[in-house]
Amino acid sequence: MDSFVVQFPKLNLDFNISREALTIGTFSIYWYAVLIALGAVLGILFIMKNAKTVGLNSDKIVDVILAGLISGIVGARAYYVIFNLDNYDTFWEMINLRDGGLGIYGGIILGLIAIIITCHFNKTKLMPMLDISIIGVLIGQAIGRWGNFVNQEAFGTNTNLPWGMYSEKTAEYLSSVQWDLFKQGIEVDPSLPVHPCFLYESIWCALGVLLAVLYLKKRKFDGEVCLIFAGWYGLGRAFIESLRTDSLMIGPFRVSQLVGIIVAISCVVAIIVIRANLKKKNGGSYGVLYKDTEESKSQLSLDDLSLLNKARNHLFEANDTLASAKEDLDIISKKIMPEVDTENADELFELSRSVEAEEKLSKPQETLDLAEKKIALALSKITLASTTLDDYYLEGDEDLEDSVDDQAEEEQTFDSEFDRRVYESYEQIASLSEYTAECLDKIALLEAKLYPTESDAEIGIVNLEEEMLNEEQDTE
Repeated sequence: MDSFVVQFPKLNLDFNISREALTIGTFSIYWYAVLIALGAVLGILFIMKNAKTVGLNSDKIVDVILAGLISGIVGARAYYVIFNLDNYDTFWEMINLRDGGLGIYGGIILGLIAIIITCHFNKTKLMPMLDISIIGVLIGQAIGRWGNFVNQEAFGTNTNLPWGMYSEKTAEYLSSVQWDLFKQGIEVDPSLPVHPCFLYESIWCALGVLLAVLYLKKRKFDGEVCLIFAGWYGLGRAFIESLRTDSLMIGPFRVSQLVGIIVAISCVVAIIVIRANLKKKNGGSYGVLYKDTEESKSQLSLDDLSLLNKARNHLFEANDTLASAKEDLDIISKKIMPEVDTENADELFELSRSVEAEEKLSKPQETLDLAEKKIALALSKITLASTTLDDYYLEGDEDLEDSVDDQAEEEQTFDSEFDRRVYESYEQIASLSEYTAECLDKIALLEAKLYPTESDAEIGIVNLEEEMLNEEQDTE
């Protein structure tokens, strides 16, 4: 892998950087792509996790997110290529993202168009969707900008500040454009440190995420968070762009700086006008947020019931898997008949005489391995259910504790390693079964909170069944 050194001379920091994250044969995956992907994933996870905050059903917005993400990437690349057509000879070069080259404003424009269209067709409220989406975009940008650091691009003019950055790549690039910059009235010395503009924008976006999260529940109208932080990004980008040496240009103007200023001013004006109109229309108040409407509450209630049903199904499946694992252990430990309930005695007696039981007895080691895998599978299903339940809070209800972690270990002696594994498997099954029962009890409490009366529960179930039927018909 090719590597180079990035220096921050006044901080006495040197970093040995490689652009390649992974190489398989002749194919390389670059850190730029990895960081862009990581930022996108974390942005999507945030949107999904916080959809309820703006009154949206997390299941319904998946299509909107995917449409916005894919269109955003296409738009960002197209924006960059359009203003750098002279740098590309083939179509493959134009669509090759691994070497960098994304214009955020192109991504926002095309991504926004895709979100508007998708929201219309799947009947998702646009303004709340934009409020939560802008935070996802800022998260993606805050992380993705570090791809510019790895590529040593998107830096600025020379600086004497303590965090000035230098590398052979910055020096090489500045040497190649030194005369062009001089004609624009910008003097640079390739041998001196430069502004790490990627860092400025990453910090600006991260600060925007923090402020947006704090303000999300205090917004005055749906769409306000989007306007505020689209303006926030535009303002920061306008300043940061003034420092850069590789700006996309249209005549004498820096495209991103011009767009940033227009976006910032437009957002401020829009907020002032919308607030004034809402106060006038609603007698001094800003009106009702979508999350407080009956439509939103109904959807979220349906969403809650659906998630709880999924959690319950995971727990039922885990119980079945644990029962199968215990059956395997009973066979190989020759405990299939002792101390069984009368009503199960006949069934177990038939099982003990089955060909399957004899085969398992003939291969005890393989049967034990299989039982342990079943226990691990059950644990994964219980973890999925438990993670869902952790998102809910019941007043006076303490978080359920994992019985496996809290189980006190008793000192035991065993004749063989095989016997020890059998014993531990039995203990884990008992512990997981107990925890599963606790989770099912919590689901019952949560459903009682969501649907205090039997009629409410029936309505919720009917709504859920109708929703599932509609999804099946859409699929067909």
